[in-house]
Amino acid sequence: MIVSDLSVMRHSQRGDMRRCGILLLALALAAVGGCTKNNNPVQSTCNYTLSSTSQSAAAEGGASSINVTRTSGTCGWTAQSDASWITVSNASGADTAALGYSVGANASADARTGHITVSWTGGSAQLTVTQAGVAPPATCAYSVSPVAITSPAAGNSGESTVTVTGSNCSWSAQSNQFWIHVTSGNSGTGTGTIGYTVDANAGGERFGRIIVTHTAGTTDISFTQAGLTCTAALDPTTQAAAGMGASYSAALTTVSGCTWTAASDASWLTISSATSGTGNATISYTVAGNPGAARTGHITVTAGSASAQLTVNQDVAPPLTASFTVSPTPCPVTTASVTTNLLSCSFDGRASTGVGINSWVFRLGSVTGPVLLGTGSTTPAVVINPTAPCGQGLTGSANDVVAVDVFLTITSPSGSSTTVNSVMFRRTSGC
Repeated sequence: MIVSDLSVMRHSQRGDMRRCGILLLALALAAVGGCTKNNNPVQSTCNYTLSSTSQSAAAEGGASSINVTRTSGTCGWTAQSDASWITVSNASGADTAALGYSVGANASADARTGHITVSWTGGSAQLTVTQAGVAPPATCAYSVSPVAITSPAAGNSGESTVTVTGSNCSWSAQSNQFWIHVTSGNSGTGTGTIGYTVDANAGGERFGRIIVTHTAGTTDISFTQAGLTCTAALDPTTQAAAGMGASYSAALTTVSGCTWTAASDASWLTISSATSGTGNATISYTVAGNPGAARTGHITVTAGSASAQLTVNQDVAPPLTASFTVSPTPCPVTTASVTTNLLSCSFDGRASTGVGINSWVFRLGSVTGPVLLGTGSTTPAVVINPTAPCGQGLTGSANDVVAVDVFLTITSPSGSSTTVNSVMFRRTSGC
C-alpha cells in the first residue's frame, strides 16, 4: 500500500516538472523577442477638418473651394468625387490646404447632389454639393384691347393697349394696309400703347389689320371702315352752246373727301380743266364750232357710286360770212414816208361768222389788189393803222374825202366768203 502511493506521487511530480519547463521556454522566447529590432512600426494617425460640409452651386456651374485644415498628427489626405459633374482640382495634400473643385452646368430643370470625400489615416470627412436645376423659360402672356375697331368713312385716330404679364416679354406692331398707320408704339417690352390713324375712305367698305407680334405668337387688331357715301351734282345740268362754239363751265358739288372724275362722250366737247379731284370743283369745257347738223354731247362726273351729267346741245353754226367795220370814219390818211401813206384807223373783222375759219385777208382797192392791209389765220382779228403805197385811190388835195373799197375775205374747209365796204378816207397829208 505504501509502495503504491509513493509511485503515484512520483508520477505527478514528473508532470508538474514538464509543465514548468514549457512555461520557462515560453518566457525565454518572449524575452528574446523583446530584444529584437521592429522593421514595421505602426503608422501614426492624424485629424483634419473641412471649412464647409455643404455648398450650393448655380445651374450654370462654376469653380469653388473649401479649406482642409489639419488639427492633429502628421499624415496626408486624398480627395475623391462621387459625381461625374464634380471635378476635384487637387486630389491630395499633406498639410492644411485649399481643396478646389469645379461644377459642370446642369441642363436639367431638376436639382442634383454629389459628394467630395476627403480621407486620411484614421478618418474622413465629406463635402456635399447641391446644384440647382436650370430655370424654365419665362412665361409671357399678352392681351390687346380693343382688338376690333370700326372706323368711319372720314377716317379717325385712336389707341389700343397691349397688356403683358411676365418679365422680358417683348412685342412689335405693324399695319398690313396702306390706309392704316401705326403712329406710336411700334414696339415695346411689357405693357404699352399702340397709336394709330385711319385715312379717309373714298371707296367702298374695306378691312385691314395691325399685327402685334410677340413671343407667344401674334394678335391681330382688326379694322372695318365704312365706305364713303358720295354725292354729285352739276349746275347747270344743260347748256345751249352757240353753233360757232365757245367756252363754258359748270359747278360740281360733292361730299368733302369724295374723289371724282369727269369725262366727255363727244370729241367736239373738251374738258379744259382738271378731269379728276376731291371735293367741290368747277368743271370748265370748250365747245367746238358746229359745221353740220345740231348735235348733243355729255360730260359725266362720277364720285364714288354717285354720278351727275351735263348735257350740251349745240345748234348748226351760221354760214361762212365775212363782215368788218372801220373806225374812225373817215379814216385819216397821213404821210408815213416818201412812198407810203399811214391809215390811222382800225379794220375789225371779228364780226365774221362761220365754223373752221382758217385764214383771212384785208385788201384795199380790189379783192386781188396790190394793197394788203393785213392777213392772218383762224378767226379774223383787228388790223390797226396799216400802211398803203402812195396813190391807190388815196390821192387828192388836203382835207379831201374820198371813198375807196376795202375787201375782207375769209376761208374755211367748206369754202370762202368775201365782203366789201366803201370806206371814206380823209387825206390830211400824204404822198
